[in-house]
Amino acid sequence: MRNIIYSLICEDDAQKIFIDGLIERYDNKNIEFTFNNIFYRTLFCRGNKEVKAKLPQAANYSFLHQKGFYCDIVFVGLDYDDRERSNFNNELEKIYEKVNIHARSKVIILFPVQAIEHWLILLKARLEKPSNTKNIAAEVEAINRSSAKTQLYPNRKQPKNQIIDPIIREGDFDWLASISVSFRAFHAKLNTFLNTQNG
Repeated sequence: MRNIIYSLICEDDAQKIFIDGLIERYDNKNIEFTFNNIFYRTLFCRGNKEVKAKLPQAANYSFLHQKGFYCDIVFVGLDYDDRERSNFNNELEKIYEKVNIHARSKVIILFPVQAIEHWLILLKARLEKPSNTKNIAAEVEAINRSSAKTQLYPNRKQPKNQIIDPIIREGDFDWLASISVSFRAFHAKLNTFLNTQNG
């Protein structure tokens, strides 16, 4: 069995919950994932600016065995926010360019349009109406971030993981990749990485 050590830098706890839940879906007889908490705590970020500032350092730290920072894979969570949708691929490439070229194969950026809540709303809609064939991505991605958070977390006192975990556990990621350009880019990069580990 191949053990893959992973960690992440991200804007907020919803992105971490998303990644941790997604990784559980990929655990199987061939691959086991181990979370590197030393890496996560040392490079912990609060917001978009910190993630961008620490990204080059995070990529370099992922090679350091002796300090306990080593990771096979580093997830980087950034919200796309209000950037022009048609420029998605260029904006994503700009972020990858901040990473040392030798580390790019182990860095996977999740860059949801507009925010992680939009991916989760799409997954939730699919769970609630699996027979709906309408492509709702543009409609959902047009929801402003504040409204998306209110829609997904109507009770702010309820822990986010109680809302997010069931969506991730049952969500149809192949479907999400078929309608969301931003998730498709993330999904493809993750699957490419995993295929190299399975081989």
